[in-house]
Amino acid sequence: MSPFGLAIPAGGILAVVGSIQTWSTGKVGRKKVGYNGFQHGHNGVLLVLLGIVLIAVGLLIVRLGRQLIPAIIASVIGVAVSIVAVFDLADIANHSDGFVAGATVGPGLPIVLLGGVIAVVGGVATLLEKSARAIRRGDRRSSRQSTRSRPTDGSARSAWRSPWSVLEGDL
Repeated sequence: MSPFGLAIPAGGILAVVGSIQTWSTGKVGRKKVGYNGFQHGHNGVLLVLLGIVLIAVGLLIVRLGRQLIPAIIASVIGVAVSIVAVFDLADIANHSDGFVAGATVGPGLPIVLLGGVIAVVGGVATLLEKSARAIRRGDRRSSRQSTRSRPTDGSARSAWRSPWSVLEGDL
């Protein structure tokens, strides 16, 4: 079980929760209005779906120990969540894409962005952990192999061939 794999579903949960929260607030006349990711055609549905995939992939890593492909998928989805959140934050700042003038950022989008970043960090840390394990296993294997030496007297020439033997015509 990867402890870093727990960061991936946590990031997915934050992405889902942040999508439901208020993304922006503003005044329409005298009335204060708040918008979440599902109103005015924003990316809330997309972020919820990506968050659910992050949760599933993270649980797959934690439960089954499968790490390489799910960690790559989680990292890519985490980057996608972060990019969408940054673009939506920019839309609020520019008062575009249906946001009212004078709109301020609510808590939802920063939570989504935090969830995306946490998922990326969890995915990359899981990949690094997997690589470190492979390197450690590779070191043990190479130390076992280094006890065998290549033939120097020509007696077992057929058992060992130089990789350059093809170029040297020594087949």
